[in-house]
Amino acid sequence: MENNIKITLIVLGMLLIVLIGILVFFFLNERTITGEAVFEYTHTRAVCDENNLCQDYEITCQGNKVQDIKATGFIVQNSEDWTDPRNPKDIEQWCNISG
Repeated sequence: MENNIKITLIVLGMLLIVLIGILVFFFLNERTITGEAVFEYTHTRAVCDENNLCQDYEITCQGNKVQDIKATGFIVQNSEDWTDPRNPKDIEQWCNISG
């Protein structure tokens, strides 16, 4: 019976040490739990110039703000009479979480 009590106390002591370690980690790293979700997403977008040359970019957004833009290397030269079928408002909005 005394063996069971000793084992229980050892296990509880170890759990307490782990819990204290986690709390110390958060305080030393100045991390706080805000309760706010980070909504980050990535998509590609074609950017076209006045000569209908379009280059594709990978855009990383957090909410409605651009975090990063990288060229993918994909380029298309459209014909002279080509017009961009996208809504002009959609072309101007790089990050739009409302869809």
